[in-house]
Amino acid sequence: VVGFIEKNKDTLFQDLKRLLYGCDRQMLKDLWPEGAKSESEVTKRPHSTATGFKISMATLVETLSCKEPHYVRCIKPNATKSAAEFDTDLVTHQVRYLGLMENVRVRRAGYSYRQQHDLFLQRYKMLSAETWPRWKKDNKDGCQAIVNAQKINGEVTNGKTKIFIKRPNTVFTLEQKRLDELPRMATIIQTAWRGWLARKFFRRVRAAVFIKIRYKSYRNRLFFRKVQETFRDVRLLPDFGESLVWPQPPLVLQQAVEMMKKVFTIWRARMVIKKLTPAEMAHVKAKMVAVEFCGGGKMANWGVAASWPGNALALTTNPLCAKFNEQVAGLKSQFVDTSFVYSATGEKLGRNMKASSRAYILSETSLYRLELPEFVMNKKKPPLSLQTVAGISLFKSGAPGVVIHLKDNPEGDMVFALNDGRRVAELLSTLYSIILRKQGRKIKVTVATELTYAVEGKNRTLDAEAAASDTQLTFKKVSATKATLVWPQ
Repeated sequence: VVGFIEKNKDTLFQDLKRLLYGCDRQMLKDLWPEGAKSESEVTKRPHSTATGFKISMATLVETLSCKEPHYVRCIKPNATKSAAEFDTDLVTHQVRYLGLMENVRVRRAGYSYRQQHDLFLQRYKMLSAETWPRWKKDNKDGCQAIVNAQKINGEVTNGKTKIFIKRPNTVFTLEQKRLDELPRMATIIQTAWRGWLARKFFRRVRAAVFIKIRYKSYRNRLFFRKVQETFRDVRLLPDFGESLVWPQPPLVLQQAVEMMKKVFTIWRARMVIKKLTPAEMAHVKAKMVAVEFCGGGKMANWGVAASWPGNALALTTNPLCAKFNEQVAGLKSQFVDTSFVYSATGEKLGRNMKASSRAYILSETSLYRLELPEFVMNKKKPPLSLQTVAGISLFKSGAPGVVIHLKDNPEGDMVFALNDGRRVAELLSTLYSIILRKQGRKIKVTVATELTYAVEGKNRTLDAEAAASDTQLTFKKVSATKATLVWPQ
């Protein structure tokens, strides 16, 4: 006890605490937090060692008193600290020494299991249809619903805050039933989770489809607005919009745009036709007849863009028009035929496969063949009645050769080539239209690379050979049954 009073004081004055707190080391600052107070704040003497110990013990007791004690008893399985060794005598001695057997007997004499209502309900709520999946009423009533569902009312007492079960076997039964229900619960949870994932995926897909539909709708509306802006004043244009460029359509509207172009083409054709004179309209109708047989790539260079003058030899552009008109006037009076609708010059292929120049005149009833350059008709070659015309053959290559197939004619078919190859389709259209209008029948039209014709009941063939532009139009004999048309391309 010598010096106890001095030791008990253990005085560390405040100025030393402030000195230690003011150093640069953070650890010293944490050891002496009282040094943060100024001199004016510190008025009492510092606590002694005994006083500090008393204060610390009081704080510990206060903390322990507000807690619920749980005792953990550690039992050593062996004295050698081995994981694979179990000493039965040592374990039995520890159990008896700690009084665990008496605790078990007391528990079994009363209630072996006791648990709060909310925890019991949360653990075993799947054992009752009333409490699964959620119980919104009082927890005590929920526990009673589980007990009623399992029919264990005689084994259970329901207290104010806890539920008490007498026999451990009852708890074991509840646990086993809970384990049996867990796979079903897992399946339900898995089903709900997969359903949520599927609904989430479906919502995303539906949103993507909705966005895609709205975007396509916007793109389509934008395209149609561009079409409206492009063709807004098309009626006022001289060509009625032929030179306008269509906007690039979306892929989904390509078929619709093709239909729109067809409708626009029909409308433009009607607008162009409205402006035509009667003569121009007749010209267009004649070319429409030729389109059926020559258009669409069936015949090359058939003169769709060229002018079809009709009775061209009677026009003033022909240097021999005066002589031609004089001879034609005689024919009109001789054969009482006043409707000459087509005339052209060309080369005739005779039976001996020699070429001779001729002028061909087509009227509403007959086809005249005049010798050049005098435009006189051979008395042995009277006008050919259109009643005997059975068909007409043309070259697919656009060569100016023509074969008019005749019926009931002992001399055979008429074979010739026009000097102006662009007027071959005009001859076809005029001859076809006259026979259809006057006789009510359609003649056969053939477009081929090699033409077949008959001479005195025997078949011969005619092909075409393109030559330089300065080559003279003529026929060349190949064999006794074949000839070649040489024409300047």
